[in-house]
Amino acid sequence: MCGYSKFAAHNKKSFSLIEVAVAIALLALVFGGALAVFSQGAVASRKTQQQAVAYSLARAFLEQHSDWNSLDILDGSLDGAVTNSTYANPPAPAAINNILYTPSLAVSDGPINPTQLKRLDITISWMDGAIARNITIATLKANY
Repeated sequence: MCGYSKFAAHNKKSFSLIEVAVAIALLALVFGGALAVFSQGAVASRKTQQQAVAYSLARAFLEQHSDWNSLDILDGSLDGAVTNSTYANPPAPAAINNILYTPSLAVSDGPINPTQLKRLDITISWMDGAIARNITIATLKANY
C-alpha cells in the first residue's frame, strides 16, 4: 500500500463557512467605520476651506476700503462725510471653486466721535449645499 487512504482528502484543515462569514462581517464593520471617519474628515475639510476663502475675501474687501475716501466714494456723496448704511454687493460676488461668495458692507458710527470714526462690518455669505453660511469681520476706520 502506498500510505494513502481514501479519506486523506477529508482530513485537510480549512475554514468553515461560518468562520468565513464572521471574518467578512468583522472586516465590513472595520472598513465601514474607517469610511465614516474619512467621510467626516472630508466634510470638515471642505467646510474649513470655505471658511478660509470667505475670511480672505472679507479681509481683501476691508483692505479695499481701508481709507476714508473709498468709503466716501462708496456712499456716493463725495462730501467728506461717510453715511451710515448697508451696502449690498459693493463688488461683484466672487465665484471660487463653484461657490458664490456674496459680500455685504455695513457702515455704522464708531464708539467715539461718529463723524471721524466709523465701524465697518463686512459679511461674506455663501451656500454650503442647502445650508446658508456666513462670516463677519469688523474694523474701525478713522478720518485722519
